Order: sequence, then C-alpha cells, then structure tokens
Amino acid sequence: MAEMKILCKDGDNLYVSIRGSEIVLAREDPNDKTQQWFMDYSRASHVANNNGQRAFALVNKATGQALVNKDDKLVDGCVQVQLAPYNDDGDVDISMFWTMLENVYGHGFHQIATLRDSSLVIDGLKGNCKEGTIVGVYPSHLKTNVYDNQLWKILPVDGCGSSIDRPVMAELAMMKILCKDGDKLYVSIRGSEIVLAHEDPNDKTQQWFMDYSRASHVADDNGQRAFALVNKATGQALVNKDKKRADGCVQVQLAPYNDDGYVDISMFWTMLEEVYGQGFHQIATMRDSSLVIDGLKGNCKEGTIVGVDPSHWTYMAKVNDNQLWKILPVSGSGTTTVPM
Repeated sequence: MAEMKILCKDGDNLYVSIRGSEIVLAREDPNDKTQQWFMDYSRASHVANNNGQRAFALVNKATGQALVNKDDKLVDGCVQVQLAPYNDDGDVDISMFWTMLENVYGHGFHQIATLRDSSLVIDGLKGNCKEGTIVGVYPSHLKTNVYDNQLWKILPVDGCGSSIDRPVMAELAMMKILCKDGDKLYVSIRGSEIVLAHEDPNDKTQQWFMDYSRASHVADDNGQRAFALVNKATGQALVNKDKKRADGCVQVQLAPYNDDGYVDISMFWTMLEEVYGQGFHQIATMRDSSLVIDGLKGNCKEGTIVGVDPSHWTYMAKVNDNQLWKILPVSGSGTTTVPM
C-alpha cells in the first residue's frame, strides 16, 4: 500500500501526526514517519456507508497502529481519536473503520466519518488549528456550515517523505476531443450515448478533463502515460466495458468516476505515440493498445456513435480518419483554442 498524509484544511500546512500517545496536528516533516498512514480497504473490502463510500482503516506507518474512535470523552466533553493495535490478518473492530463523505469542499477536501455513524467526523478539536491541536471526533457541522477544522485531504507521499498534492477536477484544464473524420465533430454526450457532434460552446458535455492523477506512474508498453477522460457536465468517465451491440461494435460508455478512490482499469486510456498529421493520434485502451477509440463505421457525421474497435494499423497498415483524434484546450468562451 502507498503511504499517505492527512492534511487539515484549517491552519498552516498541518498534518495528522502522533506525539506520545496522542493524535495531534503538526507541520509537515518529511522525516516524521508518524505523519505517514496507510489507507487499508482490504479488511472491509465490500463494506460501504449509506452513500456507497467504501470503508477503510488508517494505519500508521511508524507504529503499525490504527486510528480508532472509542468514544472516550475528555473532561471537556470532546472525544479524542486514539490508536490501537491493528491486525491485518484477523478480525478488525468496527471502531477502526472510516469513510470519506462524498461532498467535496474545494481543492479535494472531504469530511472523514466513522463507519458506524456518518454524522460523527474527524475534527481538529475546537478549531483555529495550530501545531499540537488534538485530533478528535465530533458531530458534523453539516447542518449549519462545515468549518475547515473538519475538512481533510488525503495525499500520497513522494520518495522523500513529502506530500504530493494532486490536482482535483475543478483545477484541471478543460479539453475537447476532435475527430479527424467529418466536419469539426467533437466527442459529446446525448442521453446515455457517446456520439460525435458539431462544436457548441454552450454544450458542457463536449468538455472533458484529462486526469492523470489516478494512474500517475502507469504507462503503456511504449511509455505513454495513462489518463482518465472525465466529462465536465456529468462527472462521469469514458469507459470501455467491452459490451458489444447486435452488429458486433463496441460502444464506449460512461461510469461514475471517483477521483479520490479506486478507479477501474477500463477507465484508463493512452495516447499512442504515432502522429498522423496536424497533431492527431489514436487513443487506445490502457489494457490493450490494439483497441482504440473509433467513430464507428467511418464517414463520421452528427450523431455518429463513438466506440472501441481494433486499430486499423493491426490489419491494413494504415489508419483511417475515424480513428484519429486531437485533444484541444478549451477557451473561456467554451470553444477550442486552436482554430481548425
């Protein structure tokens, strides 16, 4: 499992750490292993909260202990989170399980709730967080206003022990996906189908995010990095589930995209390195680079279905325009920034 750090939105660069027997907030220290945690989904692999968010344990790298909510109150009525031995091969008490609530409060911050009661969340107790603030569990502010001391971002750790702040969807540049075949046709959503349509600056379904963060070190056999294509309008990702239509063609589909959790390999794509003039490429599935995005049956026009088909290169040593795509940035007016 990859090491993570847990950043509090309140205060100045404060991370969940261990000092003695207490869980506190402390400024980032790359050499402090108590700031590094594992998110272990394996002991509750099929358990989720009422909103479908998966349960996980938070296990400290330095001590091997898990973060636990035992509901032991301090004299002032607050509940500190505690540490307890973690058995990754045996039974795990429900008090060790947490879920990430689905609401996002800017820049990828979430509330982290106890599994048994999602109204109880991790809290930098009493707010105005600073070095040494105790980390506890407290009723969610959600019914009024969620303050920063209840908001957390779980970040991967680099080889030097520092956190790596991934971009969140709202911070990624918007793109459009232009097909070389036809007359200025872009990948769009119509109902539940992915189709080609003429450019419309007001059509948010034509706008996509290329998210490399969920497969940051994964590449295909040719070294091309993997990415997800996430629609701005729906928040869903383009996915290849290999479901054939009656005519044998495979349509690409949409599926919910969790930019903070596990992502199915069917959501990952790579840009093949060959360029076929004017910056056009084939876009292949991550698991099989011989399968590429295709304007099905060619002669593309408004409404042509977008699917996945074997690359023309594999059987006729050339690539037709309905398998060639250019990913273009979008201007503030909603049009592509490169005139065609």
